[in-house]
Amino acid sequence: MKRLIKVLSRNIGLELKTASKEITNSTQQFRYVDGELIPVTNLVLKQRENIEEYVIKIIKNYFRTTQRAELSIESTLADHGLDSLDSIELALQIEEDLGYQISAENLSVFHKVKHYVNFIEQTENFKKAYEKEPLP
Repeated sequence: MKRLIKVLSRNIGLELKTASKEITNSTQQFRYVDGELIPVTNLVLKQRENIEEYVIKIIKNYFRTTQRAELSIESTLADHGLDSLDSIELALQIEEDLGYQISAENLSVFHKVKHYVNFIEQTENFKKAYEKEPLP
């Protein structure tokens, strides 16, 4: 909690000007919205079927996705009109929803829907085994 207070006091001018700023301490995440801190409840996906549904849903709902009805776990992003910049947008959506950061080095190899599914599943397995999140 001391770290949270330090971050707030050090950056108070910047955070008052921004609409939403996320702040993290070791046990709880908070989002700074319109002058107050609110706790963030991250979506948690434990089973592979749920992860697959989630990833397919965010890609189908992404505004540049084409041929939505044909999207499957084996689909490549390019087959649906998506490029590397769209991949970054999808990674940011995953980060916002789940709190997982996909590094730039890893993101360059995410060409299929199943790559996102595998990343989320492996991150969940790591959290379960070590009771902490992997470093980005």
